[in-house]
Amino acid sequence: MTASDRTNDSEAPAKDSDPAAAQAPRVSPDPAERGRLLDGDVATASGAQSDPASEASGPTPSGPPEGSLGSASAPLPPAFWFIFDWRLLASLAVIGLTAAISCDVVNAKAQAAADRLMGHSVAVPNAADWTPGSTHTIELTLVTKDADRLACADDRTFGDLRCQYNKERRRFPRDGTGPLDDNDIHIIAPYRTATGNVLVMVAGLWATPDLAMRRHMEPARGRADKDLARFIARCDLQFVDRIDGVQVRWDFKNQWYTENVAPMARALSCAILEEH
Repeated sequence: MTASDRTNDSEAPAKDSDPAAAQAPRVSPDPAERGRLLDGDVATASGAQSDPASEASGPTPSGPPEGSLGSASAPLPPAFWFIFDWRLLASLAVIGLTAAISCDVVNAKAQAAADRLMGHSVAVPNAADWTPGSTHTIELTLVTKDADRLACADDRTFGDLRCQYNKERRRFPRDGTGPLDDNDIHIIAPYRTATGNVLVMVAGLWATPDLAMRRHMEPARGRADKDLARFIARCDLQFVDRIDGVQVRWDFKNQWYTENVAPMARALSCAILEEH
């Protein structure tokens, strides 16, 4: 065997190792495709080369410039809409209004307490101004036992208002149409002003919310006067008439006596100012 024969024998297996590749014809790329390939290679090669100036200046930021809010069509962040949500604004308005009203009430009570502490006397009310149909703010001195022990006796009625007892000092029977306990909203009783000790007949005093709660929180039944705290209530009273010749009682064991004339009012609202 010659050297050329050995060379042919060694090359033969390599040609037969991939029959599919040997049988598949070679297809030349389309000229346009060849151009695209060449352009891609060139772009890849140029992109692989770094620009010293670019490397020195650092990476190019991908977002908008600092301080910019972006394009005009970009949506606002959710937090912005949450801040200006109408429900939040309405809630803040209600909270602000409630706080303002509460502050006014607290300030009024604090001012009244401060005036008394500093010795600033409250003007003595003038009963001549308490004409029927007028409304006045009056301060009364009270203990919770007054709700039961203060009473008047008279046969007359004044609209839906009357005394608890008739002129024979017998309790009027209930008419059965109202609630069993209405805090005597229609019952007249005698009271004294905190300044001047002026007599005024008032109906429905203990039916006002603040005094009804005070009576509930400090029940007087079975307790001595010294165990009850005396307090001042500032009340808005609507005067309805004047009553003359009415019998009044200031305690359960006290005798009845007759008042010549006394202004009579209906309690509209009351606020407890202080204890003393």
